[in-house]
Amino acid sequence: MLELMTGRFDQIAFITTDVDETTALFRDRYGVPRFQVGEQQMQASERGAPVPLSLKVAQVMLDGAELEIIEDTGSGTDFFRRGLPDDGRFAHRLHHVQFQIVGARELWDRHLAALVASHPPRLSGGTGEDLRFAFTDETGVLGINFEYVWFSPAQKKKMESVPGVRSARG
Repeated sequence: MLELMTGRFDQIAFITTDVDETTALFRDRYGVPRFQVGEQQMQASERGAPVPLSLKVAQVMLDGAELEIIEDTGSGTDFFRRGLPDDGRFAHRLHHVQFQIVGARELWDRHLAALVASHPPRLSGGTGEDLRFAFTDETGVLGINFEYVWFSPAQKKKMESVPGVRSARG
């Protein structure tokens, strides 16, 4: 059996109806001073069917783990909108935790094959040769999704530009 909590835990992510309002909340209430915010468009597969993703994403590193906030800006799936109001009201909620598969691309390929065989991903995809991701739906048990990612060395280098914050303890 595949161990679903495989890989290095490195991210907690929220979805929101407004990235700017949610980052302001984290700044004002929790003292997170800055985020890197950008737009992401890519193709993914939702249970085998192609879907476009269009997201506004805010990221910050907090003592070595990433906090990610995602606003769906017109994807072909409700995956990043489920549980949020569709009437324009501001809201946010915990969406997923991420586990990074570290090592050669072949490790990712084996992990993904095991996922497909035992716990088929709800959404999966990647960007070129640098990034692969797969989400499993754990909402029925834990109320959130699990995301698994693999980064090439070039993508890891790009991730170094995400701003970081260290706690007073660290």
